[in-house]
Amino acid sequence: MARKSPQVSARAYVVDTSYLLELYRVPGCFDEAKATAIRQRWGDALRRRDRLYVPLGCIFETGNHVADLKVPEQRKRWAAILRRDVESAIKLARPFVVIDAPPRDELPPLIIEWEKHHVAHGRPRGLVDVATIVAAKRIKAERGFALMGVHIWTRDRALKGAEPDPEQDPVL
Repeated sequence: MARKSPQVSARAYVVDTSYLLELYRVPGCFDEAKATAIRQRWGDALRRRDRLYVPLGCIFETGNHVADLKVPEQRKRWAAILRRDVESAIKLARPFVVIDAPPRDELPPLIIEWEKHHVAHGRPRGLVDVATIVAAKRIKAERGFALMGVHIWTRDRALKGAEPDPEQDPVL
């Protein structure tokens, strides 16, 4: 009996801090035209039932930007929005899935890779960016057979260039 090949039905997006800042329109951290385009893509992805993954480090970085807001009312408002979405993500895997990137047991080799290959170059990469790349590659390796593509949603060209599957017409 011939085996059926798995049905390819969705894309996976690993969402970087820069996209979260645009999505949430964090004051001083977004561009109106980019935010509008990113919100449209986000809604399209949810309607298609694509998989949206947000690394824990990107949530922390987004929280750092919120904490840097000068107006206390803005800090409270955006902190509440981020908290609401993170709680929903943990309970319902919506509007995204929070992922440990990397899992704790993979942190030592990640730090070594970051130190040896990403810090000393002309344009060094941050540790959260390297963890995001590793997470996207892991998703591709573990689930790629059932996905139309694994992309990193980011405005950072260097980080975008490291995604497993090149995305057509990205918003950078």
